[in-house]
Amino acid sequence: MHIHLTKETRIKFSALLLTGISLREAAKLLHVHHTTLSRELQRNPPVTTRKRYDPGDAHRKTQTRRLAANQRWRKITPGSKLEQIIIHKLSVLFWSPEQIAGWLKATNRALSVCAQAIYDWLYTSRKDLVVYLLS
Repeated sequence: MHIHLTKETRIKFSALLLTGISLREAAKLLHVHHTTLSRELQRNPPVTTRKRYDPGDAHRKTQTRRLAANQRWRKITPGSKLEQIIIHKLSVLFWSPEQIAGWLKATNRALSVCAQAIYDWLYTSRKDLVVYLLS
C-alpha cells in the first residue's frame, strides 16, 4: 500500500527522532512501514545547521516536488499556443469550454483537449478568466 506522510505525521516523526527511537519503532507507532520513514529521511535529510529533521521544511519540499512532477502532465502550459487559443476563444468570443474543446477536436488534433481539462486549468491556473464563463 502506498502512503503519503501528512504534515502531522512528519511532526510526530520528528518528535520521535528527537527521543532517539529507532526507525522501526517509530514506524510501528506511526502505522507506516519503516522504509517509508527511511525514504523520508533520504529525501529530506536533516538540516546541516541544526542537525535535525525539520518536518515543516520536509513538507514544503515534498509539496514542491509533487507540483513539479505533476506539471509534466499538464496539457495547457503557460505561454503555449493552446493557452493563447483558449484565452482568445473564451474572453473575446465568449465560447464555452465545451465549444472550445469541440472546435479544437474538429480543426486541430495536435492541440486537442477535453472541456474538463479547460475547466480544471481555469479554476487552478487562470481564475481571472472564470468571469468569462456565461453560467
